[in-house]
Amino acid sequence: MRGLGIANPIEVAGGSFGNSRTDTAHVSIDDEGQIVLTSGMLSTGQGLETALPILLAQRLGVEATRIVYRQGDTGTVLNGHGQGGSSGLSVGGVVVEQAALRFVESGKAIAADELEVDVADLSFGNGRYEVPGTDLAIELNAVVEIARKSAGDKPAGVLKGLRPFGSPS
Repeated sequence: MRGLGIANPIEVAGGSFGNSRTDTAHVSIDDEGQIVLTSGMLSTGQGLETALPILLAQRLGVEATRIVYRQGDTGTVLNGHGQGGSSGLSVGGVVVEQAALRFVESGKAIAADELEVDVADLSFGNGRYEVPGTDLAIELNAVVEIARKSAGDKPAGVLKGLRPFGSPS
């Protein structure tokens, strides 16, 4: 037989319908002021070690070189699915996005304290907290540095232990 055949493979990246995979990402700062992304995903050739830090850097409005990526470390990741094939970015990217939002939210109390405004007055974009309609603003990098340097005198619940500000898994 001769002819032309067309085949369409069907794969549901991220888990079967109704049974989606979940994973873990945590964003924190280390003692040197680097932003640390810890992920339950484990790259085995998909490029997650490049894609996930870039995604986080874009969401935070910082240079990708500020991001330290740690993957698949069972000593620091409570839950993760490791190597996920094609679901790595579709699932891992979503949890990194959520972790970035929690990280930004956790820094609002520090930014509000520094700017002497109410937390509710702040918005975040392009790597900075600002009060819309004013010139009041503070860069995320400055908030990270303040959090790193001052573990005891910022609003309660923001600075805890070795991870002074970050996003719980």
